[in-house]
Amino acid sequence: MFKKSNLLLQLVKRYFVMDSNQGTLIRYHTKQDYPDKPKEIIPLNKIQGVRRMHAGLFYDKEFSYIELLCQKRYIFACRNVHVANKWVVYLVQGAIYANYVENLLKEESLRSQDLSQIALTYFDQTSDEIELNDDEPGESLRNIPPSEQNQLLEQNPGSHRIEESKGEDEEEFVPRRSAEKKNLRGEKVCFESFKILKVLGSGAFGKVYKVEKKDTKKIYAMKALKKRNLILKNHLGYAVTEGNVLKAANHPFVLGLHYSFQTPFYLYFVLDYCPGGDLSFHLANKGCFSEDEVRFFIAELILSVQYLHSKDVIYRDLKPENILIDEYGHIKLADFGLSKVGMTEGRLARSFCGSPAYLSPEMVNRKGVGKAADIYGIGVVMYELLAGESPYFAEDIPTMYQNIKKAKLKPIKGISSKAKSLVTKLLNRNPEKRPGVKNKNDLLKDPFFKGLDWDDILNKRIRPPRLGYSEDDDIEMPMSSAGLFQDVDYNEKNRNINRVKNFTFVSNI
Repeated sequence: MFKKSNLLLQLVKRYFVMDSNQGTLIRYHTKQDYPDKPKEIIPLNKIQGVRRMHAGLFYDKEFSYIELLCQKRYIFACRNVHVANKWVVYLVQGAIYANYVENLLKEESLRSQDLSQIALTYFDQTSDEIELNDDEPGESLRNIPPSEQNQLLEQNPGSHRIEESKGEDEEEFVPRRSAEKKNLRGEKVCFESFKILKVLGSGAFGKVYKVEKKDTKKIYAMKALKKRNLILKNHLGYAVTEGNVLKAANHPFVLGLHYSFQTPFYLYFVLDYCPGGDLSFHLANKGCFSEDEVRFFIAELILSVQYLHSKDVIYRDLKPENILIDEYGHIKLADFGLSKVGMTEGRLARSFCGSPAYLSPEMVNRKGVGKAADIYGIGVVMYELLAGESPYFAEDIPTMYQNIKKAKLKPIKGISSKAKSLVTKLLNRNPEKRPGVKNKNDLLKDPFFKGLDWDDILNKRIRPPRLGYSEDDDIEMPMSSAGLFQDVDYNEKNRNINRVKNFTFVSNI
């Protein structure tokens, strides 16, 4: 379809996908951006009205127009009237179905339960809180197309954690800040502690809000995850893993967790607010980055990944969308839901997970992944920043997987031999031959980084590139007062409902 610009009558061609499973209408700049680069996600259950509309005085009469009322007003257009009519029908049906599901989940009969009938794996009615394992069944299905899920379930019907005892010299990845019942600040944090300012983004399990802490007036990003959705999709383990990693992480290029708390129906992470958006947004605006810009961002990314590896954590989801830009222009690695802890040298994680365009060859071949997969991920990000697209992208996922396995790497035009050499080495299909796998200094000493002072990078003594910030509402979507998010904190009556053990957290930094 075409979308009318917010300020002009100009129509811009955009690619839309309506996902009935997730209840969303997703906008992409182009078809080539699907599925990894969404620009906007419109919840179907928020649609208030859809109708065909007549072309206005200054509208192009060659198009058929659709008006969509949601959190804001959208005008879409199609070249053919029958296509416009179909979109109206689909949107109306999608909105009705999404609201039906939402209302079903809100029924008092479900609300009064501890959800233990839905997910006995997580809930114990005899306990105040929920005991959770590190790995959750179904982990292998995240971001995997439905056509492959049955095959994966047959091969790996459940995840099984192998407990390994740590040697005396091994350092455990433990919280650097105060955990539940050990609040060093002595403050109690809950939903009422924050003022919701606006929506920053939304996904299948919740939304991210820009918030202000009422007592200090400090600005944060608050990630709200709906417990019911996590449980029904068998993804609660992702949220627990993300919280465990964030609580323990302490690095200038890793997103900082300030608070985590819960209500009967939501889990919350209160995080660093990064007003610069993510690298994917800037990549879409710039087309590609210069080598100097890439050298800076990849250097900071390398240090963040090496820090995680030093703590025996693998990330498993490196892509530009997960690399945020803070107010000063430095990166913050975010979204640790797919991370795996306890990954000592030689140990492999067997779950099939990640975003299709960014999977390593060993992941696609289902051979298990270790820290080398993150080195490959750095190579994919570097390639995309230089070329404007991922190295083996294809419109259909099976072809993309074949490309990752066997296709020849497409050369990037206009880059130096040093940049080409490093990208090629990082994307080596043999994990053992990637730089930094056996010795991290091999990567730091690569000719591409010649003259770079790594201590200056770590201590932020190098001025970040000026990317510029846009007022595009895809980054921040203002909310009306009627649309402000509401929730209810725990009290004496509901204190034992749906509690996740050891989730509450307050930073002492």
